[in-house]
Amino acid sequence: MVQKNIAHYLADLRLDLKDSGALWSDAELTRCVERAVGDYSRFSPRQLSKEVTIDYEVTGESFTTPAVSDVDYFVTAMDISASTSGTNCTIVTGHSRPDVPRPVLVTVTDANASITALVVIVKGYDTDNRYIEENFYLEGGLVQTGEQYFALVTAIEIDTIAGNGAADKLDVGTGSADGVYVQLAHKPVRLGTVTVTGKTLDTDYEMDYYNGQIAMKSGGAMVVSTAYAIAYTRSRIDIDLSTIIDDIIKVERIEYPAGEVPQRFDTPEVWGNILTVTGGIDSQHDMSDEEHLVIRYLAPHSAPSTQSSGSYPSHMDTVVELAASAYALFMKSLQYEHAAASSLTLLGTTLDYLGTAGASKTYIYKLIDDALAKVITYMETGATCAKSPLTIITTKIAVLRDAVETAVGAMETALGKVNTIDLDAATPDSATTVLKKYEDLINTVTNGADVGKLGAEYSRGWAEIAIARVQQSIAFGQEAASRLDDLRTYIEEAGGWTRIAETFIVEAQTHIAEANTIMAEATQHSNTAQANMLLADKFKEEANERRNEAWTIWQSPNQMSPNYTLGQRGQSA
Repeated sequence: MVQKNIAHYLADLRLDLKDSGALWSDAELTRCVERAVGDYSRFSPRQLSKEVTIDYEVTGESFTTPAVSDVDYFVTAMDISASTSGTNCTIVTGHSRPDVPRPVLVTVTDANASITALVVIVKGYDTDNRYIEENFYLEGGLVQTGEQYFALVTAIEIDTIAGNGAADKLDVGTGSADGVYVQLAHKPVRLGTVTVTGKTLDTDYEMDYYNGQIAMKSGGAMVVSTAYAIAYTRSRIDIDLSTIIDDIIKVERIEYPAGEVPQRFDTPEVWGNILTVTGGIDSQHDMSDEEHLVIRYLAPHSAPSTQSSGSYPSHMDTVVELAASAYALFMKSLQYEHAAASSLTLLGTTLDYLGTAGASKTYIYKLIDDALAKVITYMETGATCAKSPLTIITTKIAVLRDAVETAVGAMETALGKVNTIDLDAATPDSATTVLKKYEDLINTVTNGADVGKLGAEYSRGWAEIAIARVQQSIAFGQEAASRLDDLRTYIEEAGGWTRIAETFIVEAQTHIAEANTIMAEATQHSNTAQANMLLADKFKEEANERRNEAWTIWQSPNQMSPNYTLGQRGQSA
């Protein structure tokens, strides 16, 4: 059977997934293979063994006591007078790691006793390279020493601060060297077996036997930053697995002492990284120097690499590829979910533009509201608007109508008198009657002098009266026209405001059309999001089906044992 390395896996996966190379990168498919191998390791972990020969007596080991306290090792006199919650402190360059893993000392200078709230958070990693945080509160005092051991400090944050003022400062450093435990090379240490040259237990130093640590005592004869020789006996029933096995899932059993026939097996107790030999069916007893111990344990399988195949049987290649193809499909499903999320974000941004972002005039609905408000202003509610002159017209129209009718009637009356009285009337005299009457006396002897001339002047007088009446009627006509012009002025004013309002109606219609365009765009984003979610669900459905199939195979009692020799490939024991 072909020994498949990662190149074979990638080629098989692309063939199974109908990928010409554009859908998944090599890095993505390699990650999928790693995840599939991780799954297989949980169902059928790798079965390994480790033979250990233990020398329990330790002599000549050297350890160095911690350095003297350095109150500003990490942060030096930081001015916090203007600091706000969330401020990150600047760690002194090259001072992220103390001399040994040790607690942190926080010192606050409150110049005016004004600080009312303060929380400082120290972040970093412990001796086992695990991330840790420790909080220091104002209630604990202005000078505090922490409890956690920091092997590396990565950040120091002023999480909360209030009441700070001028000359307030913050120092962060290392506390007293007394009581700080230093890690020895081995753990656990057998009780009562420790000797330090020239020093006395519990006077000059104290021990943490289980964790294999030593600390100098306050008032003792040990001094800071000094190397000391130590001798001790390692525990004869406990083994620190972290020093002999790199990667382990579970210890199944141990063979002790190794090589005996019949073999003697023990199911040990494991707590953290410490393996304790319990004795099995026999009573528990110490292990002897130089005896061999075989630890049989379960470990994760190794994924195929560029130079080697996986650590599992070759007949499992296709099943691992099946699970890997499932994770590739999960990855593609997630890609479409991200695309759907992006479309929904665009949808939200587009809808926000319509007006949900408040009073900004860049939003369409606000523009429409403003335009329609202007229409109402110029048509109805403004101090000067179309409604105002129309109201005046409504109020004055009866008066204007009566005045016009009166003027026109007076004009008609005046003009009527011109004909009926001043020019053509027979009784009393009129211009025509007088002229006719005195025309007959022109060639007649009269009693008075210049009777004909006087008659002509008398007739002219009637004519002048007629002209006066005509002028009067013209005046009445002008009055009527003036009143009509006044009415027309109000109408024209109302029309002017209406035309201004119409411009804002057109503006509102333009914005409504723009809003409809944006809504159409939003609908498109929504449709795209739904389509992407549908594709994501389809990929996820197929992925679950493939992964479940692989898991079912690995769970089946009919599959070959992972230790079936004909299927093994270079599995060490």
